[in-house]
Amino acid sequence: MPTGNPALGIRVDSTNVYWTDQGIFPNPDGSVKKVPTSGGATSVLAPGLVAPAALAIDATTVYFTLAGSLGKIMKVPLAGGTPVTLCAQPATAAIEVDAHDVYWGDLALSDNIGKIPIGGGTITSLATGLVTGLALDSTNVYWSDGNVKGLLKVPIGGGTPSTIWTGSDTPSALVVDVTSLYWVDSTGVAGQSSVLKLPLAGGTTTTLASGLPGPQALAVDGATVYWADYIAGAVLSVPLAGGATTTLATGQQGPDAIALDSTSVYWANNDGSVWRRTPK
Repeated sequence: MPTGNPALGIRVDSTNVYWTDQGIFPNPDGSVKKVPTSGGATSVLAPGLVAPAALAIDATTVYFTLAGSLGKIMKVPLAGGTPVTLCAQPATAAIEVDAHDVYWGDLALSDNIGKIPIGGGTITSLATGLVTGLALDSTNVYWSDGNVKGLLKVPIGGGTPSTIWTGSDTPSALVVDVTSLYWVDSTGVAGQSSVLKLPLAGGTTTTLASGLPGPQALAVDGATVYWADYIAGAVLSVPLAGGATTTLATGQQGPDAIALDSTSVYWANNDGSVWRRTPK
């Protein structure tokens, strides 16, 4: 699949893989791209961007962020077209979308977890925190927080945030399924990171994998957790219930984003390449 500038924010639907091509900051040479899941020609959906980063999709639209102090949250049709700015939002680390709203979390500056209607409108601030990962279900927004070194949640309609878990290391790369939260727990030292699991209601934490060099991004399906390890240059997986780790790919150049469909694993590398492994 394609190569180019650092690739970030990968997502997949039934026909295409979408990602952000970061470009070289502060030049306006970044873009949002797609390619068929089977491979083929790359389409540029939104060119001329400064540091596009996080990305989310729904049935009609790609939503993406521009990084840095002059950052924005924007959208463009899946087929391409004129990008639309939903709001100015500096230092956005993560973005998610549901049927009504786009949600984001900031890594720095305003330290804000917020949302805005997918058609644009009024920003709603939901919470504050140093967001290192963001996940969404039909009830709550969840985030991993670098300040409190924990996991928190707030109702998607607004309300009082609550802490689900705290630890001694920095959590990141948070994902959610119908029963549990999954995340990377990192000491900041290569070879000392873990992939952890916790019930949505809280409780006992399960270590699914440990002693990892540098897991950067997670994805989950009904049976397995997958991750991209930036330092190891590898893509790996482990059953949701725990067990032996499986290496799916090696020799990758800084894999830092990962996505799934029903048959395949897709990931993006820091050298701009986008890869697929079938079966997953």
